[in-house]
Amino acid sequence: LLALLPLQTALVCMERLNEVIRGEEHLGSTVTLSMGLHIMHWRDPLTRAINSARDAEKKAKGRGRNRFVISLNKRSGSRMLLDLPWQLAAEKDGKRTKSLSAIHSILSLVKACFREQNEGAQNQAEPRESDDEAQSQSARAAYELEQEILPLLKDAQTTLLDGLFDRTRALCRYPRNQPWIGEAFLWAKETKHGEENSKRETPDEENRRRQANLRRFVDVLLLVRFLQREEHGIDTDRLLRKLDEKRQS
Repeated sequence: LLALLPLQTALVCMERLNEVIRGEEHLGSTVTLSMGLHIMHWRDPLTRAINSARDAEKKAKGRGRNRFVISLNKRSGSRMLLDLPWQLAAEKDGKRTKSLSAIHSILSLVKACFREQNEGAQNQAEPRESDDEAQSQSARAAYELEQEILPLLKDAQTTLLDGLFDRTRALCRYPRNQPWIGEAFLWAKETKHGEENSKRETPDEENRRRQANLRRFVDVLLLVRFLQREEHGIDTDRLLRKLDEKRQS
């Protein structure tokens, strides 16, 4: 399946396709589904964009299947490649949490960013000086995390990782005593499709998983920031709410 989609609805469409194709009335939940999304500028050659989307799909297959890969070329800066399973199953302190949809979690972060932005605009009497000031704290934290946290990750052990996780929460302005969407990304532990992973991790394996998760979460926040900035007159927040209402009705 190949589809050309508006940026504002691409993630919602991916999530819906996964649900429909793996629904009991179609192929069923026992199949795996690999998907690639390439986010392109409207001036980019269409052939190159399609090839990039197919490359992203191949990477999803090569990295274990039953997942999606998002390729983002912002035309400035380095290209980003985000690799996630469809479901995020987090494990913290040896306890496994309820599985969450990765795309739904990304969209929840996007919606939270728009809420912060709208509340900030309502509470501020003076106009903002720049687009950067209109960004939510969570989205703005992405670059701070990239510069401050990622250089510390090499060979980071448990105590340092605990501190880095706390600092990540603080930069995103989430209090300790409140549930946070980022927890699912930071503590994600993958299992093979249709299998329960009963094998316990060694401390080194857990540290490597947490390091990889933190790097990936920074990419998630960078994607969220990109989606928030690229509205160009489209009321994305309202559009996402309308899609939610239509899905629930």
